[in-house]
Amino acid sequence: EFAVFTGSTIALSLFPGLAASHARSDAEYREKLQALTDVLSALGWIFALGCTVLGWAVIALLYGRAYATAVPVLVVQGWAALIAINAISRWQHILLAAPPLLNLGAALLHFVTVALLGVWLIPGAGTVGAAIALLAANLVSGLSTSYLFPQLRPYAAIQLRGLLIPFTPGRWRALLAQFHPSTADAPSPRT
Repeated sequence: EFAVFTGSTIALSLFPGLAASHARSDAEYREKLQALTDVLSALGWIFALGCTVLGWAVIALLYGRAYATAVPVLVVQGWAALIAINAISRWQHILLAAPPLLNLGAALLHFVTVALLGVWLIPGAGTVGAAIALLAANLVSGLSTSYLFPQLRPYAAIQLRGLLIPFTPGRWRALLAQFHPSTADAPSPRT
């Protein structure tokens, strides 16, 4: 939950600039949307890899060795967070440039996926099965719907590029440059 809360907070703080760029030009909007998606995806990768590599230590430190069976759940939830955080920028895109009902459609697909897979996986795999159901639901609602819904297909390439950010170091400098203060989004001074 902390990972998704952090991603949502970042997206909300950058939304006014994204909305302003949407009003100015399509090229600027796509550039800012890609930067937001890249930042959120990088954050998702940090959480996913952090849970995978350090999850055992966090569980041991906070709860003790008696809760070691929670480590696989935390690992799967870390990867589910990667997809959920990546999809946050898509929600912003839908608010600005696509029919808002697409969010409802994605949410319904998420609910159906997690419910059906939960019924199937939880009896045999317990809490790990529940985490896998969540990961699958995030993949369905947060990623595959970008290809499934025709209005989101142009965004799907932005989302995929965001997910690939760790593997494209040439884009890192441009990403950091996106977050230098700009006077373009600042309110005009009152005279």
